[in-house]
Amino acid sequence: MIKDGYIQDIGSNIPEEDKQVLQFRDCIAAPGLIDINIHGCMGCDTMDGTRISLETIAVFAASRGVTALLPTTMTDSPIRLQRALEAIAAFIYKPCRGARIAGVHIEGPFINERYRGAHNRAYIRPPSIDEVDAIADIMGKAHISVTMAPELEKASAVMDHALARGLRLSIGHTGADYDMVMSTAKRGVISITHIFNGMKPLHHRDPSAAGAALTGPFYVELIADGIHNHPAVVDMVIKIKGIDKTILVTDAMMATGLSDGQYELGGQKAYVKNGIARLKEGNLAGSTLTLIRAVKNVMKFTGLPLEKALKMASLTPARALGIDNITGSLAVGKRADIVILKEDLEPVLTMVAGNIVFSRAL
Repeated sequence: MIKDGYIQDIGSNIPEEDKQVLQFRDCIAAPGLIDINIHGCMGCDTMDGTRISLETIAVFAASRGVTALLPTTMTDSPIRLQRALEAIAAFIYKPCRGARIAGVHIEGPFINERYRGAHNRAYIRPPSIDEVDAIADIMGKAHISVTMAPELEKASAVMDHALARGLRLSIGHTGADYDMVMSTAKRGVISITHIFNGMKPLHHRDPSAAGAALTGPFYVELIADGIHNHPAVVDMVIKIKGIDKTILVTDAMMATGLSDGQYELGGQKAYVKNGIARLKEGNLAGSTLTLIRAVKNVMKFTGLPLEKALKMASLTPARALGIDNITGSLAVGKRADIVILKEDLEPVLTMVAGNIVFSRAL
């Protein structure tokens, strides 16, 4: 039973008077999914810096069962980054036709050029207290996640400053060694951006950031598309980290939801063939994955049951963002962020704070 956007009761003895009743047969009611690393979809990108692009992303995400997301930026000029942040900040506190935009994930520019992946090397720059302050000032009280390489010049001081301002830091696109990454946990860093992707490979004599991600107290983002990580690696990460520390993400780019062809990511041309996005030089350029597909893949790759696979796309990211008291599971007192799934896990209805933002006929 939902009232004023929140779950009031759960059970079979709810009185039916004075309320609208939604009935579904052979379906599953699940917590809405939360994607904390999504660049774009349907021909739109977070870096477009427009309301229409953000709304397109939010609407498409809702159609795939997502009720909250962090639009994710790419390495770009300070002016383009500012424009993207201003668009997100303006959107956060206004009604949305799709998934709730819960903040922002800034992935770059404070990254190691050697491990840039699909980021544009022309705009990679050292961490800056002034730029962190500018980001925080634009976003206000909204949630801010920043991916940073801790080995960069001035990174240590900037990380401390960012944490003091309430930003959430994630280690990624980095060549840092094991000890350096482990030391960041003591300072307040809690997560690793898309484990194994954009970092020095794991080696038995040099475990690097990947080894720290696996053995440290961090949450780890995991792209479970079978391309960024082999299915056996997806299984390994979840076995080591557990479902309470593994967060499924899409890293989706603007081709998501569309056919193969030429697109862009971070101002660079990206070519999608057989659903796999790459730059001209061959670097993977995000994915065309959806979060519900990631859940299905995890079940296929690991044999985990639905409730455990779903947790990595709902309650675990909610806890990482510090919003698990509000959303991430179906419980009395929590926001009515709900997705109704058919037996094949295709969404038929998505609800954000009790409002239906997506529905289709069974």
